[in-house]
Amino acid sequence: MSAYLAHISTVYFFLKWTPTLVVKSGFDVAQAAGVLVWANGGSVLGAIVATFVVRYAKPGHAILASLLLSGLAVASFGMAPVDLTILLSIAFVVGLAMSASVTFFFAVLVQVFPVNLRAGAIGFVVGMGRGGAAIGPILAGLIFSLGAGRGQASVIFGFGSILAAVAMLFVMLRQKNAPKSD
Repeated sequence: MSAYLAHISTVYFFLKWTPTLVVKSGFDVAQAAGVLVWANGGSVLGAIVATFVVRYAKPGHAILASLLLSGLAVASFGMAPVDLTILLSIAFVVGLAMSASVTFFFAVLVQVFPVNLRAGAIGFVVGMGRGGAAIGPILAGLIFSLGAGRGQASVIFGFGSILAAVAMLFVMLRQKNAPKSD
């Protein structure tokens, strides 16, 4: 599913390029690693929060919110002033939203695919995500080689999660309007 590929491209852009971007912003390697630690801390919390949210909210609504937050947070990370506290805080929100989105994807996918196709279809989607994991960092390298900075690249990759939200909206609308089987 293209939505998962787009979001995972954003995830791996952030995870693979954040330390380099933080160092290029004037911080040392230890501080850059700290930013990634905060992002991963947010990821842990995001997955935990998502497991509770899906008990009380529709997974489709939750994924739209988390994907939009993910996209906006990644873009904000790139546009933020060069201040370590701000970068740490935004990285935490990025991690939280990205991880929650991945969790919500699986909650939605089990609703989208029929039981007899579910395992294979979800496996295919996970495979698409692995493609996104490869494409994201490579595409980022190309974007940086063309002269883009932290802000431009982060805004571009923030759109990956936002496009994933749009794609998921179409999936949910199709599901809502699909004839019900008995």
